[in-house]
Parts: sequence; C-alpha cells; structure tokens
Amino acid sequence: MKTERGKTIFRIPRFVEIGNARLDTLSKILQKNEIDDARSILLTSEFLYNEYTEALSHFNYEKVVFVESNKYSDIKKLANRIKQADIILGFGGGRIIDMVKMVATEKKIEYVALPSTLSHDGIYSPVARLNHNGSLVSFGADIPLGIVVDLDIVATAPVETLISGVGDLISNMSALKDWELAHKIRGETVNYLAYTVSRNSYNFLLKSPANLRTNSFLKELANGLIMSGLAMEIAKSSRPCSGSEHNISHVIDQFYPNKSIPHGCQVAFGTYITESLRGENTRNLKKMLKQYHLFSTPKELGFTKNEFYDVLQKSKTFRDRYTILNYVDNIELKKLVESFYDG
Repeated sequence: MKTERGKTIFRIPRFVEIGNARLDTLSKILQKNEIDDARSILLTSEFLYNEYTEALSHFNYEKVVFVESNKYSDIKKLANRIKQADIILGFGGGRIIDMVKMVATEKKIEYVALPSTLSHDGIYSPVARLNHNGSLVSFGADIPLGIVVDLDIVATAPVETLISGVGDLISNMSALKDWELAHKIRGETVNYLAYTVSRNSYNFLLKSPANLRTNSFLKELANGLIMSGLAMEIAKSSRPCSGSEHNISHVIDQFYPNKSIPHGCQVAFGTYITESLRGENTRNLKKMLKQYHLFSTPKELGFTKNEFYDVLQKSKTFRDRYTILNYVDNIELKKLVESFYDG
C-alpha cells in the first residue's frame, strides 16, 4: 500500500472499454491510450486461440504463448517463454486471466485483460486463485493496465460461466454483512468507500432478471465485476467481496472436490447458507437464485447431512477472518443443517 501524507493510494486501470467489436479495434484502443503493442505477447489457451482465430487476428501481437494449466508451479515456465515484451494481452476466462496476472507480476510488465467470459471478478481484482500443491490458493497480483470487454465475444461464452459471474456478485451481499459483524464484534476497520463500491456492484441484480446474453445485461455484469475488483483494490483486501460464503466454497474445493461446482455458483450457494444462518428472510434470495439457475440447498450439491455439517465446521477456521460462522455456536449450525434435510 502506498501512502502520501496519510492518503491511501489505490491503483485503477488506465482504461476500461466495454462494447461490441472491441477486439476489432484493440490496436486503436491501445494507441489511444499511448500503449505501444509492437512487442506484445498474447497469452491464451490453445482451445480459445483456435475458437476465436478470426477475432484475434484483428489486432497486433508478436507471439502467442499458450496457457496449459492454472498451476502456480507453471508461472516461471510461462514467464521464461516470454523473452522480451512491452505488454501482455491476456485473453481467456478466469483461470487464464489469473495466470496472466501472475506471469505479468513475475515479469514485472503490464498486461491488458481481454476476458472471453464474465465468470468472476478476477478480471480486475488484485488476487489470483491458482492450484498450488493440490489446493486452490489465493495470491496477491498486479491489476491490469486496461480491461477490454468485447460483448460479442462474452455473449458466446457457455451460459454456465455467465451464471457463475452473477453468483460471484451475489456473494458480495454476504461478505459485506460479515465485514459489518467483524466491525461490531472485533472493531475491525471498514473502508466505507470499498464497502459502497462492493454494494453497488450487485444492485442491478435486484431488478427483474434479464436474458443473460443481451448487450444491456452483459454490460451491467461486466461493470459489476469490475466494481467488485475495484472494491478489493481500495480495501487492499478481499474483505468487501469474500466472507463466510467464500470460506464454505474454499472448504468444498479442498475437502470435497468431487462436489465442487464453478466458483461463482458455489459462493452464491454459500450466500444462501450464511443468510439462513443469520436468520434473514431468504425468500427473495432463493427466488433470485432459482431464476438464475443457481443452487440453494446442500442436497442439490449431493452432500449428506454429516458431510455438510463437516463443511460448516471446517469453514469456521478455514481463514483468519471473522464471519457469521464464528459468531454462531455449534448448536445453531446443527439446527441449520437439520433444516435442510427435514422433510
């Protein structure tokens, strides 16, 4: 964190472009923002490169390097394949963008995020989730110099990835309540600018659901995910977007990987669990999850009663982050679990 006379300085992208045919004009976008792409490297997967060959032919890059995994151990190998470059152009979904972040951080060069889908707020956030020693682990990373969202591209992404993006924003509801609770019980500092940005990121979802593939919805989804990433950068922490619902998701990934579902879908499910634990009226939330084809009960994910109680127990201590899971006792946890399996 940089400070100047007591002022916290946070990083923002130099530019954000969201609209149709943006890859067609990427070179012009970079030139407009005084970025020389003469020695640019395109990082993407071989599948996406073959799938979007025509779209990727509309802008300049010196070399293509394929990302083959999301393993932390592959970062140096990828970095070594980039001899000299002025900028990295990262095209792909969440896993690829996370690898791009870490390669750029390793090489100490700038990158532009070109998401092929809108599956989570990683298109901006200063956090990368990578496979490390058999588990998904969060690493700090540099933010992009710019973000270019081509609506024509993301509209063709698998619908499950877009639903995951919706779910990731829904989870901010739970994360913010955990932050408030930590402030009340432990006196944890709340950055209210980050809090407000995170809250505003999902407001559009409170309206009537729209067709996920329309330009208007995709533009709001992209803006929401970017705002979510901005909230974390302002807070210098994932706190405004990650609480008890993410603990639940991380535990499922690590201890019950055969039951894992896409990250955004999993944290949305976690949000329903934590809202139920808070004693909130979950009727509208359940309706929203159903409208977006998201899950709300552990039985839908194939958990037995004992397995899901184990998930909640492990989630209490998964990270050193005070949440509703720490506030309630085991009796309340058991009552909640029982309520999902009665009848």
